[in-house]
Amino acid sequence: MGYDVTRKAKLKNSNISTSTFVIDDSTSNLTILAARLFIKTLNNRMSSFGVSTGQWPLLLQLWEQDGLSQKNLSRKVGIEEATTTNTIKRMERDGLIHRSRSSKDRREIIVYLTQKGHELKDDLLPFVQEVNALSTHGMAPQDKARLNSLLSYIIARLS
Repeated sequence: MGYDVTRKAKLKNSNISTSTFVIDDSTSNLTILAARLFIKTLNNRMSSFGVSTGQWPLLLQLWEQDGLSQKNLSRKVGIEEATTTNTIKRMERDGLIHRSRSSKDRREIIVYLTQKGHELKDDLLPFVQEVNALSTHGMAPQDKARLNSLLSYIIARLS
C-alpha cells in the first residue's frame, strides 16, 4: 500500500486502555485518506467540465430533487449553510443553477438547475461510476455491499 503501517501516535486522551495506536489501522485515518483520494481522482476527471467535487453533492441532490430551498439543500447534503451559499454563488456564476425567491415565503431562496446543470448529469455520472469501479476492482459483490453498509453505519453514528 502507499502508506507506512509502522507509524504510531500517542493518544492524548487516555480514556482508552492503550497509549498508542497504529495510525494506518485507524478507521478515521483510512476514511480520510480514501476520501482525499476519491476527491483528487474525481477532481481530475470533473475539472474538464468546470465542476469541482465541492459542487458534486449539490448537483447530485438537485438531479434527484430540483427546486429545493437553499437551506433544505444545505441540510440534505450535510454542508454548512455558509459553505453552501458560496458554492451556489459559484455554480450560479458558472451557469449551472439559478436562484429565485419562493412564492410562498419571499425570504426563502429556491435553487434550480439550469439546462447546462441538467445536461452535466450524463457527462459526469460515467466518471463517478468509473472511479467507484476502480476503487472496488477485484472486490466480491458481497464485500462491496458490506463496505457500503459499514460506511453508512459510520455516517449514521457520526451524524
